[in-house]
Amino acid sequence: MKILLIIGAVVVSGLAIYAVYMGVFVSITIREQRIGPYHFIYKEMHGTDAREVGKITTELRLLLTNNGFTNIAPLDIYFTDQKPNHIGFMADDARVEAIITTDSLLKYRYIPEQRCMTTGFPYRNPMSYLVGYIKVDAALSKYRETHGYKKTEAGTIHQDENILYFQPIIP
Repeated sequence: MKILLIIGAVVVSGLAIYAVYMGVFVSITIREQRIGPYHFIYKEMHGTDAREVGKITTELRLLLTNNGFTNIAPLDIYFTDQKPNHIGFMADDARVEAIITTDSLLKYRYIPEQRCMTTGFPYRNPMSYLVGYIKVDAALSKYRETHGYKKTEAGTIHQDENILYFQPIIP
């Protein structure tokens, strides 16, 4: 019986440590700030299959780095309606627009500077996107409702060990 209690305590402790590591207990603070502008190259994707997001991200990273782009970051935009989501990269160089001729599924969009609700969440591994979404979406919804903002598309920018979540502000 004592061994079962010890095993149970070890398992619970391990799960608690993993939850802390994954950011389950991180406090989410929403700020309003201006972000952008961005040159955005992307592919459209229906749904939110993480494997498909990973596949598109890997393909585009390879394409961009093979074409000499070094200052890039994954940028994904998710829509609230039936529009396909945009999975891609932002770059600080307008040359990215020329790359879309290499693949008929690639698209380019210039995202101007805009006022957004933003927050960060720690990136530990791909599971961070799921944990972050659960925590951040609830916080963005509450903030949006409190301030009377309309629901709009939401985006993520992967910045090294942080995920920047943003949602444009439309009063």
